[in-house]
Amino acid sequence: MYSKVVTFGCSQTFGHGLHDIYNVLGSADHPSKIAYPSLIAKKFDIPVFNYAICGNSSKRLEMQIFEELWNIDKNTLVIILWPHFSRSCVYLDGPTLKNTSFFNIDPPNSWKLFQSNTYALPLQINLPKNVDKMHKRISSMYYISYHELDALSELLMRINHIKSFLQDKCKNILNFSFIDFKELDDKIKSLPEPVKILGENLKEYKICPTSVFNSIPDTDIDKYATDKKHWGYTWHSQFAEEIVSRLKLIDKKRKHELNL
Repeated sequence: MYSKVVTFGCSQTFGHGLHDIYNVLGSADHPSKIAYPSLIAKKFDIPVFNYAICGNSSKRLEMQIFEELWNIDKNTLVIILWPHFSRSCVYLDGPTLKNTSFFNIDPPNSWKLFQSNTYALPLQINLPKNVDKMHKRISSMYYISYHELDALSELLMRINHIKSFLQDKCKNILNFSFIDFKELDDKIKSLPEPVKILGENLKEYKICPTSVFNSIPDTDIDKYATDKKHWGYTWHSQFAEEIVSRLKLIDKKRKHELNL
């Protein structure tokens, strides 16, 4: 049915905090083998390529897909769990995109961010000497110019762009977002109709990762990962099951249509 699973996302897709890669120093530099991408690959007995980056943004993720396009063919199952729309990044320099240094910018949750030195660190180490001042300046500019609907519109357009770009290269593309469907409808009410229509791309498979997590009882010892911050094995297992069930329904529908 599928030749391989290729996934993109942030720390949740990476499996940050899960016990197979977590220790007192944090998570390993390779994705967890019990995160949902590996569980899905195991169900179909195919290889998995998990390109998730902890702290990822939709801007960086979109460019990642172009970087890894060589590994996507007609029979690849591509699963994208887009990071929260409030995240962004800024590219600095480099001869190629993979060698380019970039800053991850976390969402502007409060004005305390301007007074704190505990900001997100860049993912690469080959950065200019004035990296601290540069990061503070860039982050401050982002916080001042940030608007929720603007960021959400940008996410929806990126999803639509990738879906359109990949549709001739791959027939199995699943897009997911952390935003709840009801919350999504509430937020996009004031957006232009063409942008609101793009929101349907997130509802196509009727699976919301956040809803899956919220359905897990607080008494479940694996609701959270070992780091007590990220979602745990129960979520990864249930989310994988939801996706596999949906894929089986899609395959059944395709076969039925071919027989008509």
